Amino acid sequence: MRAERDRIVAQGKTLVFTNGCFDILHRGHVTYLTFARNQGDALVVGLNTDASVKANKDRPAYQL
Repeated sequence: MRAERDRIVAQGKTLVFTNGCFDILHRGHVTYLTFARNQGDALVVGLNTDASVKANKDRPAYQL
């Protein structure tokens, strides 16, 4: 990722970073990610781990 970042910055472009809990992708997430992408030339999205999502979101457990 560092090499990619360096390449983008060397081209004079803006790299945008965001992260979040995208465990259940919905329209609000798409709107949020579209907004983030429009803030620069390239977007990096950090994804939270399953453990952090479980700790941070109050959701009923479901079985597959």
